[in-house]
Amino acid sequence: PVFLTHGLLWWSLAGYAQLSVILPEKFAPYALLFFLTLTALGCTLLSLRLRWSTLALPALALLPVMVGTLLSADSLHPFATLGWLVWPFAIGSFYWILRRTPQLIEGLADLFKLLHAAALWFVVVLIGLELTWLGSSLRGEAWSLVGFGLALAGVTLLITQLMTESRPQVPAWLREFKTTYLTLGLAPIALLLWLWGVGVNLNSGDAAPLPYVPLLNPLELTQAFALLALIVYFVALRCTTLAPTQVRMVTWALIGFGVLGSSTVLARTVHHLFGVPYDLPALYGSSLLQASLAIFWTVFALAAMLFATRTQRRTAWLVGAGLLALVVAKLFFVDLASVGTVARIVSFVGVGALLLLIAYVAPAPPKEKTAKQTPGDSQ
Repeated sequence: PVFLTHGLLWWSLAGYAQLSVILPEKFAPYALLFFLTLTALGCTLLSLRLRWSTLALPALALLPVMVGTLLSADSLHPFATLGWLVWPFAIGSFYWILRRTPQLIEGLADLFKLLHAAALWFVVVLIGLELTWLGSSLRGEAWSLVGFGLALAGVTLLITQLMTESRPQVPAWLREFKTTYLTLGLAPIALLLWLWGVGVNLNSGDAAPLPYVPLLNPLELTQAFALLALIVYFVALRCTTLAPTQVRMVTWALIGFGVLGSSTVLARTVHHLFGVPYDLPALYGSSLLQASLAIFWTVFALAAMLFATRTQRRTAWLVGAGLLALVVAKLFFVDLASVGTVARIVSFVGVGALLLLIAYVAPAPPKEKTAKQTPGDSQ
């Protein structure tokens, strides 16, 4: 192993020295990645031919090499110059190496699981950086924010669908790592997607040169796509690995994501259509926004409590009740103190009418279902 490492090190340094002389500086990182990818493929092919397990190990270092290349090259535009050609080749080669190498190396199952997950993370970062660069070429701030959201949500939805359904497009050797992709691979990505969806609410959603249209602008469409991906991923995990406590935590996180995102749509609408500055003091003092939030939260609570009554889900009813308590507190401590006359009347009358409707259709929390399903019923 010492001589093998020494030889590969000199081989790599000699390749770098020659490439840096022959090619312009901007091409050097991608040319070196291409050279080292060919080297990793050569090590894997020789190790398979000679049954030399030690030679198969250096090929696994291709992933750290890709990370180093991304950091040393134009990381904000990874597909620039030769990147559009080299990155697909390097990533495809690494997955081929992950397929062939376990035939020679035993006892490193945990390492291969980590490499599969890390490769997925790297692909998400690479796609997110490129989409962010594409969006930054437009004037509106929202365009540069949707890049990572699209990458995170798209990969989450795609991998969840591929790994939870029987699809002939997914090779059998890759499906062996199904649990790894759904847990170690996608769990950090889903967490980052949730944090992204919450964090972008601080942005006003300026999508210039396009005008702002509520719910039909790039930022809010991407948030809706993110919520869909998180729900699909949560449903997939709920049926396999999540404990009841984790299910409740994720449920509350998704509810918070939806309520906060929907409320921010109202704030952006007031900002773009009525000229209210998009900052906390101005939005807090907006009578129109406060009245809109009071009515919207009450409608959301009505929907949750009606759904709970129809489906006998006590937790959903309690969610709606908690939101109603928040609305009532907001009416007395915020709206009553600072809202103008017309908006105050609209909010109080609207919320009062909806409270009467809730008292009629869902006056009490339903009892949870206790009847046990038979195997035939579950099918």
